[in-house]
Amino acid sequence: LLTDFVRWRVEGSDFPVGENVLALTMEAPTMVTAVYLSVTSVLTVTSTGPAGVPIALSEADVYGDSDGNTDFVRVYHDDTELSLTAPAEAGGRFFSRWVIDGQQGASFQEVATVVVSEDVTANAVYAFVIITEEPQSMGACVGQSINLSVTAIGNNLAYQWKRDGIPLGGETSDMLTIEAAASEDAGAYTVEIGNANASVTSAQALVTVVNATPIITSQPSGADVCPGGAVFMFAGASGGVLDFQWLKDGVEIDGATSAFFSISPATLGDSGAYSVEVSNQCGSVVSQDAIIDVDDVHCP
Repeated sequence: LLTDFVRWRVEGSDFPVGENVLALTMEAPTMVTAVYLSVTSVLTVTSTGPAGVPIALSEADVYGDSDGNTDFVRVYHDDTELSLTAPAEAGGRFFSRWVIDGQQGASFQEVATVVVSEDVTANAVYAFVIITEEPQSMGACVGQSINLSVTAIGNNLAYQWKRDGIPLGGETSDMLTIEAAASEDAGAYTVEIGNANASVTSAQALVTVVNATPIITSQPSGADVCPGGAVFMFAGASGGVLDFQWLKDGVEIDGATSAFFSISPATLGDSGAYSVEVSNQCGSVVSQDAIIDVDDVHCP
């Protein structure tokens, strides 16, 4: 039977788990017991930020102990599955995530499930300011509006939007609106969010501003192809953030949404007039037709 040392017990009083060296000064006969249990593992529960965070455990350990305030340990038989629940707020900070043995859990999920099959460390991470929704990249035509937003939790938050790292005067709320975009409004936008205790900076939101519909700079080319051969086509275009959609005989081709289009192997049914529609936030343009003829007459 495999056993693990757990703790010393002196006259019924338990010493900390895992400390296998015991120093005592005895002035009278004393009952000292070394406690072993069949294969056990230690769950260590800690917190980053505030100390003494109350954590609820769904299962009591081998001593009947469960909930505790960080930092604390519990001893479980191997393969025990349990959940840990952290409060949403502690010590003026807000829950961010669990980190289990160095692996980050999902953001803002206060409940984590662990299987104690060996020693495990579970760390509840808290922060004064947490961004829950980052600003998103977008494109706009000249004259259209630009709208960016961020969502964060924290007390008494202040905001400062920046473009390419330079603060924007007057842009100090959770939303940034530019009513009529100009070319110079393009750039990488971030927002710094903070209070008296801490500050964080959002991820970049890339904003593109274009003044026209796309321009096709390289038209797709047709070809004569043997059955079983390959077809390769390309369309070059400019005009900011572009979307592509290839068409055959005017009908959209599922999944053909890049500047490149290929068919391999080609069949007789692939013959037709191919074109590509290129679009941006200002509109769209369709290329000239590229005629693909798949026929045995083209074969040696």
